[in-house]
Amino acid sequence: ADAMQPHSERNALKERKVKESNKRSCRANKFDDVHLELAEKMRDEIKSNKPNCKVPDKLDGWANEMRLMMERDKRTEKQIKYLIEWSQQDSFWSTNCLSPSSLRKHFDQMAAQCKQQKQPMGQYTRPRPADGDVPDYEESMIALYGENWREERKRIADSS
Repeated sequence: ADAMQPHSERNALKERKVKESNKRSCRANKFDDVHLELAEKMRDEIKSNKPNCKVPDKLDGWANEMRLMMERDKRTEKQIKYLIEWSQQDSFWSTNCLSPSSLRKHFDQMAAQCKQQKQPMGQYTRPRPADGDVPDYEESMIALYGENWREERKRIADSS
């Protein structure tokens, strides 16, 4: 079909196709300040852990990856910030999550681990009081039933 079209029409068609593909690829690196701030946060956290770690000088690619996390993966800024901080404090992830693409790839896995560490399954996570802060039996009973706790306990036991 192209052979039948005059030369200038074929060139115009090619130019239109190139412009359309450029429009699509231009979107690939559009990011906002929030995405750049997240990229900077990740760089700073990594650098504070590993000062000699190589990170890019120009963070456009990292900011774009943050944009993709928010737009395509529907992650919030708060979720991303939290996992950046958590991952850089975790002994495993601080050495294995050194870029936004790695953060994005392992996001669900890290989030699950983070939640698991916050509250281990089947365990109550409230901190235990220091030994000196644990009331003895009598103090506990006074707190529950008052000074006449023995009589009150006996009355309760007799009524049931």
